Amino acid sequence: MIDRHFPGPATRYPVPFRGLPLLLLLALFLLPGLVGHDPWKAEDATHLGIVWRLLQGDGGLVLQLGRDAWPDAMPLYYWTAALAAKAFAWLLPWFDGARLATALYAALSLGFLALASRELHGRDESASAPLLLAGCIGLLVHSHEAQPAIAFLAAQAATLAGLTLLRRHPWSGALVFGGGALTAFLAAGLAALPGLLLPLVLLPWLAPRKTLVAPLLLLSLALAAIGPLLWSVLLTPAQAGVWWNGELAQLRSLEAGWRNALVLLNMLPWYAWPALPLALWTLWARRREWLTATPAPALLLPLAAFLASFLTVVSTVDAKSVAALPLLAPLALLGAGGIKTLRRGATNLFDWFGMMTFTVAAALIWLGWSAMVFGLPPKIARNFVKLAPGFEGSFALFPVLFALALSAAWFWLIFSSPRSPYRGLTHWTAGVTLLWGLVAALWFPWVDYGKSYRPVVAGLTQALPAKHGCVAVRGELSPALKASLDIFGDLRPLPLTSSDGKRCDWMLALVPVKSSGTAGTGWERVWEGARPGDKTERLRLYQRRAG
Repeated sequence: MIDRHFPGPATRYPVPFRGLPLLLLLALFLLPGLVGHDPWKAEDATHLGIVWRLLQGDGGLVLQLGRDAWPDAMPLYYWTAALAAKAFAWLLPWFDGARLATALYAALSLGFLALASRELHGRDESASAPLLLAGCIGLLVHSHEAQPAIAFLAAQAATLAGLTLLRRHPWSGALVFGGGALTAFLAAGLAALPGLLLPLVLLPWLAPRKTLVAPLLLLSLALAAIGPLLWSVLLTPAQAGVWWNGELAQLRSLEAGWRNALVLLNMLPWYAWPALPLALWTLWARRREWLTATPAPALLLPLAAFLASFLTVVSTVDAKSVAALPLLAPLALLGAGGIKTLRRGATNLFDWFGMMTFTVAAALIWLGWSAMVFGLPPKIARNFVKLAPGFEGSFALFPVLFALALSAAWFWLIFSSPRSPYRGLTHWTAGVTLLWGLVAALWFPWVDYGKSYRPVVAGLTQALPAKHGCVAVRGELSPALKASLDIFGDLRPLPLTSSDGKRCDWMLALVPVKSSGTAGTGWERVWEGARPGDKTERLRLYQRRAG
């Protein structure tokens, strides 16, 4: 008879990558793409704009973007990014140094998740959950941009690790949990805490003795409460009022919550791949355990954490990619427990799918690089130029050598990995690392050309005289554009109807690309510009007519 399964759970099957090879793989996942490019449109530029104000001495407890206060942003990530920018100023531009804060918090996320995985699944499987988290599609971009949500992810992973430690080290576990909750508050605010605190209802099942349940609960809640209490004291009454109103404004109506839930459920199949299918398999494969009086913590804790995070996300923020990050760590921790129970056919299919997907994707990335640099194939080269008009690719030796080394390591890995239930997971995460590393090495000059506002702001500042005085803005600029004007041009436009009564002779307006409208009587258009290939927005500069 053909054995369709790997041997049972009692058989030891350690994850193939452990120790130094595992650290090298995760470093190759985390570091490429963090440096070597401008602040990019959307999240990256916005958060770096807040860091830039900190470096200029503006902000602190209440952060600032351009000329505007940003009271909804909590300071932990921005403080860390500003310190990293200063620490690496001798080596990197400030925005590259600031993004290293993302690598720090992403590494902490993986480390705490490894600790939780060891406690729940055993020492041999401690690397499975961090490998699964690193392989999630939804984490890829956000873990390589300036992103405070990664600081919250690290805090969430710490709370999960603390809860898993309660059985063997109850007081240490409570301290780690409380410290993680305090860090989560400093990273994401009050609205993020319910998803972390709700799993405390499992304390009667997690504590080693019933008499410890109440003391551990009090210690955990006391540490978690330090942040909100201290924050209310440090802020002025006016600042505290604005902050509390902002926190309460995040609460969504029941109708909006249902919409958020539907968006997240539609997003998760690709966003949480491959953690979601593995988590569902774990629940199915171990379904009989739910009939027992005390289901295993390896099932109960990750599932409770996922449900708590899901309810928190749908009720407090608009469902979008970055908002779904808190769902990944519980799914990875749950899915890690079911990998060994996969049937051999499913394991081989997952392995084959990953190897084929990333090998073909790597070949396409190399083909695209050839088109950008050498113009071959011509049809693909024309498509790149169409998407980024004016871009000219050039050959750079070090990135090419790095990409060649990654490609060679990939083929060595897929042909040399030992047979194991974890082979497919290892190949998948290594494939994600290969894909991102190749894009960072070979395509980032082209991506940077299209996503940076630097050329637009340079054209704008050249159109302004040296002593231009104040600049007003008509309408509302996007946060990323506000940040880019400040970073690249030292421009912080005033509202057109400024409360301080200033009369500006220059005005900016953000308009649709095909707009032919004017700024009205008394204004003359002197300049306009847009990012290469941008088909949605154009920035225009007007000067007040004399008289």
